[in-house]
Amino acid sequence: MESSVPPELPGLVYAKLGDAAWQRFHDFSRWPDGWAGPHSRAIAWGTYHNFGKFLEAARFATSQTPPSLFVTDDGLLELSWEAPDGSAINVTLTPEGASYFIESRSEEAQVTSEGLTQLAERCHQAAG
Repeated sequence: MESSVPPELPGLVYAKLGDAAWQRFHDFSRWPDGWAGPHSRAIAWGTYHNFGKFLEAARFATSQTPPSLFVTDDGLLELSWEAPDGSAINVTLTPEGASYFIESRSEEAQVTSEGLTQLAERCHQAAG
């Protein structure tokens, strides 16, 4: 499976999430299959594509701490942040779309890549 980073994505990560997330993204994008043991995976191209699609649509309040970026053993990218009320918002980008949890709405589900723009808006509203 193709796993090269789309050329516009690092700049988008920096613009939307800041330097710390950019550094983490840079590191994660270099990790090969097996980075955390025999069953761990590198980030797939579809995950990068959907991460970029979500970030393009996402709006994060500049007055709040930006989302933290993580990579799972399965090679998925996860964003986690808090709304002003202290409730959690988690979005895990996959090659198919995303799974998410918005604590303040008790909402947990999955969306296809076509639903990422709407998910970004739901997250923004929940964090507002």
